[in-house]
Amino acid sequence: MPAATKVRLLLIDDSMADLRLLTEIATARGWSVAVAFNGKDGYHKALLSRFDLILLDVNMPVVDGFATCRLLKAHAQTRHVPVIFLSAAGEQQDRLAGLLLGAEDYIVKSYANDEEIATRIAICLQRSGHHVGADPQDPSVNDVLPGAALVHAAKKVLLQNMAHPPTAQELALQFGSSERKLNEAFRAQYGLTVFGWLRDERLRTARELLVGTDLSIVEIAETLGYSTAQNFSTAFREHFHGTPSQFRDGLPRPAGSQ
Repeated sequence: MPAATKVRLLLIDDSMADLRLLTEIATARGWSVAVAFNGKDGYHKALLSRFDLILLDVNMPVVDGFATCRLLKAHAQTRHVPVIFLSAAGEQQDRLAGLLLGAEDYIVKSYANDEEIATRIAICLQRSGHHVGADPQDPSVNDVLPGAALVHAAKKVLLQNMAHPPTAQELALQFGSSERKLNEAFRAQYGLTVFGWLRDERLRTARELLVGTDLSIVEIAETLGYSTAQNFSTAFREHFHGTPSQFRDGLPRPAGSQ
């Protein structure tokens, strides 16, 4: 295989022993290898270089494998790069979580059969057409705002946990960032803080639920994480210039309502 088309793998794992073994498996087959010792470092390396496949552990310091996969799949430069989880976390819920995040495969660490690991990597590469990474200078790369991938990944977590969201600090830590940087990224894209965006998203969802479902106002309030129906009604009235009941019943609302 010519050097220009040599397969390049990124191995992200905090275990030196596992990295050493994976490197041996890869180099024995003529594949080029780069390594990272945690998810944050691996994500940055994936943005700075081109890889054909990323092998990713789950339990790592700084940023775990699941959060790293969310970041990779949220960024235009890396979302097309196949990911294989290779982890000792072998419970069914872990395997399903990894596959639902967009991983091509999930291999439970045992390393009893190096050939099986190499074969599954080769199959994944074949399925992906031996893709290379997108050129960071390519104008088709559309993540032009600072922190756009961070925002995209954070939004997924918030939408999945709208009633009981993590704090801004907890959310930032999931992706190896800080609360300040996360808020800056949201302001750059939406002109709002993280929870300013979540507030508007909750109210937008409330409007859809009022129109499209038979849920009671109390049920909608609980679904969206409001402590009481009264708090929900107050927030809705301030945003839409009418109460939830008025909106649902189709009563006229003052001029300037949204």
